[in-house]
Amino acid sequence: MKKLAILALLLSGINANENPSELHPQAPIESKSEIVSKSGFFLGVEGSVGGAKLETKLNPKENFFPQPPQQLQSDLIPTFSGGITLGYQHYFTQNHGIKISSHLYASPILNATIGKGKDFYELKTHWFPFELGIDFQYLWDFYNLGKHSIGLSIGGGYEFAHYTYLGEKSFCNTKASQNNIILHIPYPTIGIHYYYNHHQFELGYRFIYASQTQPSLEQQTIATYTQGDIPPPPEPPPPPLESIPPIPQSCIRSGVRLELTAYSYLFFNYTYQF
Repeated sequence: MKKLAILALLLSGINANENPSELHPQAPIESKSEIVSKSGFFLGVEGSVGGAKLETKLNPKENFFPQPPQQLQSDLIPTFSGGITLGYQHYFTQNHGIKISSHLYASPILNATIGKGKDFYELKTHWFPFELGIDFQYLWDFYNLGKHSIGLSIGGGYEFAHYTYLGEKSFCNTKASQNNIILHIPYPTIGIHYYYNHHQFELGYRFIYASQTQPSLEQQTIATYTQGDIPPPPEPPPPPLESIPPIPQSCIRSGVRLELTAYSYLFFNYTYQF
C-alpha cells in the first residue's frame, strides 16, 4: 500500500509540472516583423533659411567720372530656398548607421543695389540662385520604440552655388555687363531626426562661409556731359537747357566689382524611406 501511495504522489507531481506556463504566463515576445527596417533609399522635399551679402568693391586702377561715388551699398539679404532631396541610408544596428544624400535648391530672385542716394551712383542688379549639394552623415539613434526613432547626425558636405545674372536697372544713365557668380562650398553639418515607420523628418544646420568677387562689372557712361552742361551743338541747333536729362554728379564709368558672401543656413526636410 505504501508503494502505491508513493507512486500516486509522483504521478501527481509530474502532471503539475507538465504546463508551467499555466501557472506563470510569460509576456509575449515581439515579432521580428514588427521591427521597421531603417535602411534603404529615400526621396523627399527640403527647404532652407539663411542669408547672403552683396557688397560693392571699387578697382583703384579704373577711372571715375567726374569723381568716385561717396557711398557704396552693402546689402545683407535673407535667403529662402526649396527643392528636392534624395539618397541612401544604411543602419548596421538599430542605433548606428550612415547616410549619403543630395539636395537641389532654387531660390527667389535676389536684388542688390550698388551705391545709394540721389547724389550718388546707383545700380540695381538681379540674381537667380541655384544650388546643388551632397552630404555624408553618421547617424546615431539614441531612442527606439516600435516604429518611432529619434537620433542625431553629424558629417560634412559640398555645395555648388550658381548665381545667374538677370540684368540691371541703372540710375546713372549707364549700361552694365556682368558674368554669373559661382561658389564652391565645403561645409560641416549637424542635425536631429525623427522617424515614424517609413516617414522621416530632419532639422539641421550647415556651417558655411564663402565669398567670391566678380571683376567683370564694367560701366560705360552713355552721356558725356554732367548736369548743367550743354551737349555739343548738333544739327539742327541743340535743345534748351531744361530738356537735358538730369544725371547724378557722381557717375562711374568703370571699375565696379561685386562681392557675394554666402553664410550658414538652417535646413529642414521630409523624406519617405522605401
